Amino acid sequence: EVHFIMKKFRLEHAILLGLFGFLMAIAFTVEYRRVVNYMFGDEAVYYMMAQSFAYDLDLEYTQKDLGRVYEDGWQAGPQGIFLTKMEDGRIYYSKSFAYSLLLAPFIALFGFKGFLVLNMLLVFLMILMGAIYLRQFNSPLLSLLVVITFFLLSASFVYTFWLTPEIFNMFCIMLGLFLWLYQREKSG
Repeated sequence: EVHFIMKKFRLEHAILLGLFGFLMAIAFTVEYRRVVNYMFGDEAVYYMMAQSFAYDLDLEYTQKDLGRVYEDGWQAGPQGIFLTKMEDGRIYYSKSFAYSLLLAPFIALFGFKGFLVLNMLLVFLMILMGAIYLRQFNSPLLSLLVVITFFLLSASFVYTFWLTPEIFNMFCIMLGLFLWLYQREKSG
C-alpha cells in the first residue's frame, strides 16, 4: 500500500508542497514594520476595513478602529484613509469591501501577517490553476515550471507584499478565466 501511495506522489506534488511551504514561510517571517513604520492610503483603509469586519462586523469608522491601529504598534497612525460621512453623522470607509471581507478572518487569526498569508495563498492558488490549465496541452512538470516561473519571476510577485487588493484582483480574474476556459480548448 505504501508503494501505491508513493507512485501517486509525483515530482509535481513535491514541488507544490515545497512551494506552499516557501510562500507560507515568507508570509510568517517577513517583518513588514521593519521596513515601514506607517500606513497610508489604500493600505491603511483595507487594513482598517478588515479589522472592522473581523472585530466589529461592520464598516463604520469609529474610535475603536483607530485605537486598534495604535494597539498594533503603528505609532504614526493611519494616513490618507478614504472615508464618507453620512447625513446622520456616522462615518464609513469608502473603498470596495470585497478584499477586506476576505481578509478579515486572516487578520483575526494572524494579525497583521494575515495580509501576507492571504496574498501568498492566493498566489499559490493561481499557480495551481495555471498548472492545471496548462496540463491540458503540456506535461504536468513542464506546466508547473512555466507557471511558477511566470508568477515568481515576473512583477506580479512584488504585489504580494503590497497591502492592497492587487493580488486579490489578479486571483479573481484568473479564477474567472480558469472556470471559463478549462477543458474548453482540448488539444488536438
